[in-house]
This record gives sequence, C-alpha cells and structure tokens, in this order.
Amino acid sequence: MTLNITLSKFSKDPLYQQIISEIKRNILSGQLKEEEQLPSIRQLAKDLEVSVITVKKAYEKLEQEHFLMTVPYQGTYVAHLDTDQIEAKILAEIDQGLEEIATKAKSIDLTAQDLTQRLLERMEE
Repeated sequence: MTLNITLSKFSKDPLYQQIISEIKRNILSGQLKEEEQLPSIRQLAKDLEVSVITVKKAYEKLEQEHFLMTVPYQGTYVAHLDTDQIEAKILAEIDQGLEEIATKAKSIDLTAQDLTQRLLERMEE
C-alpha cells in the first residue's frame, strides 16, 4: 500500500480535513486501488503524529462519502468507486466554491483576468 499523506500545521484546514483531502487524492490518482486496505486508525495516527480521534473522524467522513468501507474486525478498505458519481460530486463542490469566490471577487472589483491568474498560481502549487 502506498499511502502518501502530507499535513501542514499552518493550513487553515483542520487536520482531519487535510487527511480526507489527501486520501481522496490518493484514491482519485490511482495510488490507492479499489479494495486496497488502509492502515488502521491507530497506525495512521501514529504515522502522521496526530490523535486517533482525528484519523477516526477522517475515516468516518470518507465512509459517509463512499470513498472507504470498514469491515468489522478486518479493517478499512477503498470502496468500490462510481467514478462518474465521484466526479459529479467534486464538480458540485468546485461550483459551490467558485460561486463564493466570484461573489468575493466582485465585492472588491477583482477582474476575471486577475482571478484567473490567482487560480492558475494555486493550481501550480
């Protein structure tokens, strides 16, 4: 299993949300395959040097979003993915975020060109 997770203590996002984003990235990029087992909650907490509660919350949210499935007494696995459904969900989240960004940009008269440049810079990070 190749689970590549990088957390930042300086991020505005809480640690559990960063873990969620990183696991989703691993799944969507193909680094984690369907039915592949993830580390136990305790093991991942130890590896990331975070609390067990933080990892548990991330795993629970990922289960609710159908990215993971937990089999009692066996472990947590990557769920069978409906990629169309996942893509639609991600696009809906992007649209929601863009709506909020557009409203804020208009409030300070930020041009579409300036906003596009800022987006391109973020995507290159």
